[in-house]
Amino acid sequence: MKQLEAIKKRLPPRIDIRISSKNILTFRVRFRKKGYPDQVQTFPDEKLAKRWLAEQERNALLGIHFSQVRASEHTLSEAIDRYIAEELPRKPRNAQNVEHHLKWFREELGDYALSAIRPSLINEKRVILEQGVMKTGEKRSPTTVRHYLISLSHLFTIAVRGIGSLCT
Repeated sequence: MKQLEAIKKRLPPRIDIRISSKNILTFRVRFRKKGYPDQVQTFPDEKLAKRWLAEQERNALLGIHFSQVRASEHTLSEAIDRYIAEELPRKPRNAQNVEHHLKWFREELGDYALSAIRPSLINEKRVILEQGVMKTGEKRSPTTVRHYLISLSHLFTIAVRGIGSLCT
């Protein structure tokens, strides 16, 4: 028991020791970030548990909030299709505009995995939006560009929170 207490003292607060009925030690790590679902993993080794926790903390600092496995399995195109099918019917007032905005992003970024989309990539597309012309031959206004970005932002918000199961 003294050994167990000594191990508990040197562990970070987010790592718990568990002992199975067969006296096997496991380390359960719980990582929390406000506004996102808890991530919980169990490891047979203390070093692995600490390494995973450090990686989650690093990802949080970099702004990577998606579960990497799920986010790398799905493309932006898939998320857009699910958003249009599941979320837009709840927003009939502006659905046509939002769908148009998201289809533009699907053309530009649809093949990218969700985990590969970074702010710098979105900023490149924002510049293209600002410089592009509409069907009428006029440049897009800053407000229109902002609306495109708002539509994409809401898609990511819904995907990250898991509402509508965009990333499952």
